[in-house]
Amino acid sequence: MLKKQMSNRSMVRTEHIFIYLLVVALLFSVALPLFGITDASGSPFLTNTHLSLQTSKADKPGERSATEGSGLSAKALAEANNLTFVMVELADMPIVVFQAQNRLKLISAPQLERAVQVQQTKIEATQQSLLPELSKPEIGAKVIYRVQKLYNGLALQLDAKNIEKLSHLPGVKAVHPLPLHYRANASSVPLIGAPTAWTSYGITGTNIKIGIIDGGIDYLHADFGGPATPQAYITNSTTLSTSTYFPTAKVVGGVDLAGDSYNGSNDPVPDPNPMECSGSSHGTHVAATAAGLGVNSDGTTYTGSYNNVPTTTMRIGPGVAPGAKLYAIRVFGCTGETNLDLQGLEWAVDPNHDGIPDDHLDVVNLSLGTNFVLPGDPLSVASDTAALAGMVVVAAAGNGEGNGGDLYYANGSPANAIRAISVAASVQGTSVTDGFRVN
Repeated sequence: MLKKQMSNRSMVRTEHIFIYLLVVALLFSVALPLFGITDASGSPFLTNTHLSLQTSKADKPGERSATEGSGLSAKALAEANNLTFVMVELADMPIVVFQAQNRLKLISAPQLERAVQVQQTKIEATQQSLLPELSKPEIGAKVIYRVQKLYNGLALQLDAKNIEKLSHLPGVKAVHPLPLHYRANASSVPLIGAPTAWTSYGITGTNIKIGIIDGGIDYLHADFGGPATPQAYITNSTTLSTSTYFPTAKVVGGVDLAGDSYNGSNDPVPDPNPMECSGSSHGTHVAATAAGLGVNSDGTTYTGSYNNVPTTTMRIGPGVAPGAKLYAIRVFGCTGETNLDLQGLEWAVDPNHDGIPDDHLDVVNLSLGTNFVLPGDPLSVASDTAALAGMVVVAAAGNGEGNGGDLYYANGSPANAIRAISVAASVQGTSVTDGFRVN
């Protein structure tokens, strides 16, 4: 698919909601307090806040039902006959929770690394042992992806009537719905005072790594220092396994976990090139608001000082943290929704895939969500776990995702995560009025 330069006009006309709190993440330590970690039995570390709903009785005393958190009764599951997506949660603690718990025991760094490696081997062995069982006709599940660091589980697609049978597989703790998430976006960089952070405090995001979990980034755009030429867009494709233009000095890493044809209901086709699709600009817009360099009136990349930015004469103003490095983590196809965002968050906590989450990104942004999820939603739990690794998760809230307008009480996932920075949408900057009503 040919690439298309994102409309400069659209970037000026619409502005992102919430990465302004990146400034907060830059002002304060990235590490968050470690509290509420799992107990020795391996129970979820947020047992008071992410409660699974037990809606069907266990087969034996003390046995946990596989439908906990699914919101479906055993009778409804027995009568169901349609394909659905679920996350099977396994009993062993995910890597980040295990690492945080053992770090508090003040063991040495080499001991901790060995212990983490042993835990990962254990998790991998359990997941591998489940794969043959999942493919048997009585379950017939297709594995979409597996996660181990922020959440120990397998994302599956299967017939809903077979969900109950998952409870009898070894190591299964619970089965949760895996909802589709929608793109969400709107806000203003100058409104939240980002230029003050640049001029008064010298904070532009230097040495900060920001992951954009979205539809990819048009790294050829001038706002990211790209060539912004027609020839570059013609020769670069989202489906290429490699790109002569990627990574760049600004968009320094990333991955495409979705593929162009993925729409939330079919199979993803991953590749290493996180270029956003032609005709789509959501992920690029989000990245530009987070850390865009700015574009001059003549269409060239802004390379001047951020102490006195001529925003009134620029085609595109700088993002909140123009000095930060970007990572494009693509979880959307060219159209539709996604349930790959937890996999994207997992990538962000261990970009070099060595099993040790010490190279995690500093901040990840999810301008996406779904409404009215049940407690214990896997993406929300994983977002909370990411805090244990020292990663700041920023999530959209109040967008009425997928509904095309305002929707009351629609916080949704992952914005309902306890340790995520959940930021509400703003339709416009400021307005003068003689009164207003708040419902």
